Amino acid sequence: MMIPFFRHHTGARTAWKGQDIVVYVGGVETDRISAAEIERVVLVHRSDGNTPGDLEVALIQLSNELVALSADTGIAGRILFERQAFWNERACIYWVSSRSVALPRALRRCRGGLLSSGVPIARVAAAEATAALDSWPLAGPQTWEERKQMRIERARPFSRANMAAAMSTAHAGH
Repeated sequence: MMIPFFRHHTGARTAWKGQDIVVYVGGVETDRISAAEIERVVLVHRSDGNTPGDLEVALIQLSNELVALSADTGIAGRILFERQAFWNERACIYWVSSRSVALPRALRRCRGGLLSSGVPIARVAAAEATAALDSWPLAGPQTWEERKQMRIERARPFSRANMAAAMSTAHAGH
């Protein structure tokens, strides 16, 4: 089931400021996420998630809340291409297709309907959303580079990834 996550241009953007990801709307700081508090990032994507443009929403799990950021904020760049050493060390980026998940109820009802209102960021209590995320078929943890390398490896005809898959299929049939 494909979910119409954040389809409106919000006029918001994100940027790193020190050790925080800051959200700006109209050039004014409206929210801040401490990088030290990030426990998990779930990137919900359309299609195969092979390009940064496939990102629909980033769900950033903190210890006590979940922060949802619209792709329009540029969050893909903050997570996929900036501060790569930080993201490699944290090993906290997960991926899931929007076709296979339903947005947690807490996010669907906040601030007058997050899906249709064009709100660039939403925060909800972690307890309200974490159970839904834990049931999703997440891939990861893997950074953008690791994901890209895996895709390249799978595209090779005699790659280790393809050979391992073929062997497990052959053994499962016996």
